[in-house]
Amino acid sequence: MHEPTHAALLRGVIGALEDEVVPVLEAGAAQRQLKAALVILRRMERAADREGAYLEAEAVDTLVTLRRVLERESDDAAAAALARRLATIADRTAAVTDTAAARERDARLQALAVDVEAHVRERRDPGGCAELRHLHHRMLERQDRAWGTARAAAS
Repeated sequence: MHEPTHAALLRGVIGALEDEVVPVLEAGAAQRQLKAALVILRRMERAADREGAYLEAEAVDTLVTLRRVLERESDDAAAAALARRLATIADRTAAVTDTAAARERDARLQALAVDVEAHVRERRDPGGCAELRHLHHRMLERQDRAWGTARAAAS
């Protein structure tokens, strides 16, 4: 059995509301609220099928960056423990075959990134802090593109 995608489900809900509910609502607050909700649902529909690619790009960038930051701290026992956690996540990455597993991997990577950042700050490593700051900027840019909230570049 083929299940519909999230985007297809949202398209169905949007279509039904636009075709059957909006026309019978009297002009006023309820109709305006429903139209505002439809705008949000359309944005979610456009972004729904991008989640897998977004999570994959996020994982690759985070894995590479954390590995690079931890290699700078190779003489430190705490960094070695963090690197082992990273290796465990990286080893399981090949097994990620669905969005739920990708979300779980993303949560583990985010938790590890917090711990790596705390370690780098404690060690007062300006290079590691800069790498992580750049990672955070890339993450925000990727998130904006994935969810359709990116602003057009100023001309």
